[in-house]
Amino acid sequence: MDRPMNSRPSGYRSLDVPEQTLSGQPEMKPTPGWTSLVDTGSFLFALRMAVLLTIGSLFVLVRMPGEEGYPQGMWVLVTMLFVSWFPRLDAASVIEKSTQRLMGTLVGASLGLLCGFASTAFKHHAAQATFLGVCMFTITFLVVFSSGNFRIGQGKKIMQRFGYATILCLLTFFIAMLPFSSDTQPKWRKGVWRVLNVITGCILGTVGSVILFPRSTTSIMREKVDKQVRLAGESSQAVLHAAADAFSGHLNPLALTDELLETPAHRRDRMRMSMCRRSFRNVNKSVVTEDGDRPLTMYANAISDWKEAKALYPVMPFDPFHWFSVHISEVEKEEFKLKTARILAQALRIQTMIVSLDAIIRNDLPGYNFDDEHIEFFAEVGTSIRNMLTVPYDESINAQAAARVAEKLPEIRSNIRQISSKVCRGETGAESIGTESVESPAAKAHKRMYTPVFESIFQSVSVSESSANGEEGQRDSACEAPVFPCTASCVLLFLQLVEQVMLRSLRLHHTWTKAAKQMEDFDPHSA
Repeated sequence: MDRPMNSRPSGYRSLDVPEQTLSGQPEMKPTPGWTSLVDTGSFLFALRMAVLLTIGSLFVLVRMPGEEGYPQGMWVLVTMLFVSWFPRLDAASVIEKSTQRLMGTLVGASLGLLCGFASTAFKHHAAQATFLGVCMFTITFLVVFSSGNFRIGQGKKIMQRFGYATILCLLTFFIAMLPFSSDTQPKWRKGVWRVLNVITGCILGTVGSVILFPRSTTSIMREKVDKQVRLAGESSQAVLHAAADAFSGHLNPLALTDELLETPAHRRDRMRMSMCRRSFRNVNKSVVTEDGDRPLTMYANAISDWKEAKALYPVMPFDPFHWFSVHISEVEKEEFKLKTARILAQALRIQTMIVSLDAIIRNDLPGYNFDDEHIEFFAEVGTSIRNMLTVPYDESINAQAAARVAEKLPEIRSNIRQISSKVCRGETGAESIGTESVESPAAKAHKRMYTPVFESIFQSVSVSESSANGEEGQRDSACEAPVFPCTASCVLLFLQLVEQVMLRSLRLHHTWTKAAKQMEDFDPHSA
């Protein structure tokens, strides 16, 4: 039976009231103060860079009376800037980058000085310039080709593993060799000082980064893992709450195609109409906002953070906090990498499922007609998954929420089996889902709220095409993509995706809780 558009299914409270903790009390959020305006990591990073670069500038500013300044002291400052520029504050990345800079500088300076001294055998400037030009072409080609063609053992190519060292090798080669074509004496002086200053800058930058507010790379990896777990829970809650509101007719998310065609004026009109609805104003402001769709935004954040976590694995051997840790064996280090990699992979799989669910809600909404039990189920499961993947881990919250999600699995599996049997018998209409074959509240709301807006969008697009192309600019209905009605198979797919999110969330919770103790012991900054 069809519901009035502003009604709620019985027991559907998780989106109407503030978030509840498992104890039944509303969650109290701290009042923002002045400390919320200051990012501690950014402050410490800025302070570290200010101290290090001030020290580096002394090689340019300080000079004895009546004497020249430190030769090419600017290279000390530049090296300290690039070596120490890691906002994560992890010492391992600084050490790894310093190692690559030293490697590239030493190899490039050796090649440059070798070619430069060889060019001194030519007495005429034209001949010397020709020889240096040939060396420039030959060395550049060989370095770039070798780094892009050859691999380190069976692993990555040289350019992928030592790209920064390759660039510094070529740069130092140019600086060390080209002064030999000038009239300055001695000609080798510039190249040698370049090498010495880079070494000085690397040492000062590395020592300063290790002394001034250092962080262990494993500590940062642990933060990345916790963030991925938290994002997986928040994304699951956001998409399942959006599904509950959308299928009950209280939320009409914008389709991806319509969003591409929407102008700023149409966007303001749509948001103004949506804000007039009580449900959207009080409940879904965090689900669909003017900034876009929250699940997709979280997915983008998770991918970006996942790439940053992936980049930490190669630099872990450079972490100085574990160089002298006798109580941590190499086997334990490898086990730590394996467990964190599994957690990151499982969290990313959940995000990919969230994107699929979000696409269905945004694009195929009018055809779905879930009943009150399904809608309430989506809301409760979303809240439970969020609590299950809450960071930091709390036995009274996470474990109880995991039990709730596990208790819901038989219910959704029963629905899946029921619909699967009907699909196998060929009952693909809306009446086969257990609901009446009438237009759903979501479909009615979609037509009522957005048809006037998007008629004007397509009308404006059609007018612009007609003015540019004449009669050929009219929309050709024969070329439009066919619209397929929603069937029991579509509902079955949606429920199976929800089941997969529940299963993957439980799997992530299990892996995360099992590895939490080891990650805490492995973190030198943990209490």
